[in-house]
Amino acid sequence: MPKGGVGKSISQQMRDSLCDTNEFFDLLQNLSQGDFTASDYRKQLLGAIVVGHVDAFLCDVDTTSQCDNCGCIRFDLPKMLTCGGCRGFHYCSKDCQKKNWKDGHQKMCTKGSMFSRGHFRVTDVCVKAVTVLSMYTDPSTIPVFNSKHSFFHKKVLESGFKDANYVALYSRKAQGLCYVPMPDKVSRMIKNIKLRGEFTEATNSFIQVLVPTKMPGPDGNMRLFFMVKETFVKLPWLDNIPHPIAPRKC
Repeated sequence: MPKGGVGKSISQQMRDSLCDTNEFFDLLQNLSQGDFTASDYRKQLLGAIVVGHVDAFLCDVDTTSQCDNCGCIRFDLPKMLTCGGCRGFHYCSKDCQKKNWKDGHQKMCTKGSMFSRGHFRVTDVCVKAVTVLSMYTDPSTIPVFNSKHSFFHKKVLESGFKDANYVALYSRKAQGLCYVPMPDKVSRMIKNIKLRGEFTEATNSFIQVLVPTKMPGPDGNMRLFFMVKETFVKLPWLDNIPHPIAPRKC
């Protein structure tokens, strides 16, 4: 596992680039013209999944790769193929990379897009973090992805929330990553605004992660961008059989 330096640089990027919980509430109030109230937001925060010890956790995330086409998972080195344009999409094979490019990645890659690699990097980490949180590892068995015993699935089921959209935020109070469930109306509201955003199509079977990032725009001024990406993490309340995922070459 990499030493703290790698995780620290990622942590700093998350602190600097992600909206914090207060900034996101201000945004929602402005977008909804007051329709999304402080009471609504407090209710959603009750279902938040907070990740502590973020430096050590992000080191684990950094050694995990997941194919953006088929969902195959690889641990440690060697890492998967990485898109040379955005550096934020990964593939277990050239065939998966070519298929994903034709299926839509060519429209959102940094080539021809106003997104920088920084946007893709932050989104990649936030999405991979949900993958790692959805793993359950028992020393006597192989790791299980989408396990009902995983940290993420248990927290979602305990909360009672059934929102497929989670916004990745930085919690200054907890000094760590925070995934807040959001109702569909918030996702639709974000997709309809004129803020620049890239979205994958939801299938109603998997968690979607909304990632608001603050980064310099083409004019050099700080701007807010949204990237929304569907994960391979199944909705925990669906009756799905977990898939055992072992470290492997794929």
